[in-house]
Amino acid sequence: MKLVTKLLLSLLFVAAQPVVLMAEEPDDACAQQQQKDKGKSKDKRKFDADKFKRDLSMHIVREASLTPAEADKFFPVFFEQKEKLRGIERQKNNTLKKGSQKNMSERDCQRILDEIAELDKKSARVEKQYVDRMRKIVGARKVVKVYLAEKSFGRKMFHQMTK
Repeated sequence: MKLVTKLLLSLLFVAAQPVVLMAEEPDDACAQQQQKDKGKSKDKRKFDADKFKRDLSMHIVREASLTPAEADKFFPVFFEQKEKLRGIERQKNNTLKKGSQKNMSERDCQRILDEIAELDKKSARVEKQYVDRMRKIVGARKVVKVYLAEKSFGRKMFHQMTK
């Protein structure tokens, strides 16, 4: 069984469990983890890309109601799209950095703007191509739900980081 399927099944199992509210004091393991978390300074926390990817995947599965079979087919395409779009963004940033050099002529700056416009078009083509592929896997309604879930996950992460 693939890792994504195992994660999804464990998520579905956990989601099906009743929520138990703690009355007063957390158990020892929970209290110890909270103490460890408090002891970490913000500077020492490192971004864990794999954990982020797992958390994002679980959030999307839950919010878009993806089945394990759909998730197995969907996420490789989804993350492939994200990687390609990230590469195009890097190209745009590098192009903009070229434009920050002193003594750039108006013509040089115009070339940079034209190159960025072309990269934006390329990004739109890539996104359309992948949306079409994802739509064939899970349908248009679920692709829309995926995009909404991705957006809500981003907001949730932002709020956690700013607390």
